[in-house]
Amino acid sequence: MSDCTIGIDLGSRATKILWLEHGAPVRTELFDTGHDPIRRVLELLKDAGGVPVVATGYGRNLVRASLACPTVTEILACARRPPRSEEPRGGKECRSRWPPYP
Repeated sequence: MSDCTIGIDLGSRATKILWLEHGAPVRTELFDTGHDPIRRVLELLKDAGGVPVVATGYGRNLVRASLACPTVTEILACARRPPRSEEPRGGKECRSRWPPYP
């Protein structure tokens, strides 16, 4: 897989993994974080080879410790999000929008 990147958002409630190829999503995974999210992340990435990975979310340092990958904060990840993105947001980002839009 050339020109691919994998993004992992390991949140307190949900873990999201996004595979990008040439900047376009080609695969996504979403699951409850649970008590051992790294095991599931490693299972899903076992065939990824040398594809670069970047992690964000509450558990980003767990991912970094397991995969030796760079991390970014949730705020930076949201700032770099494409306009009109429909990707789910984490708990902190959702709480910052209270009260909801009219």
